[in-house]
Amino acid sequence: MKKEEKHEKFMQMALELARKAEGRTSPNPLVGSVIVKDGKIIGKGFIQQLICLMQRLLQWTLSKTRIF
Repeated sequence: MKKEEKHEKFMQMALELARKAEGRTSPNPLVGSVIVKDGKIIGKGFIQQLICLMQRLLQWTLSKTRIF
């Protein structure tokens, strides 16, 4: 799979995660995130789960890490 295809796949996953929070975020927007390092998912979530994910991220080295 090409790099661009992988990025699209991860972005689609992030959008699907965001939709899980539908109806629970007003007035804030829907937010989903997939955290990828070296081509592997190391975290994913939406809204409240993202707070925990961001805390975990602070404990890891973020070089070569992408957040979608």
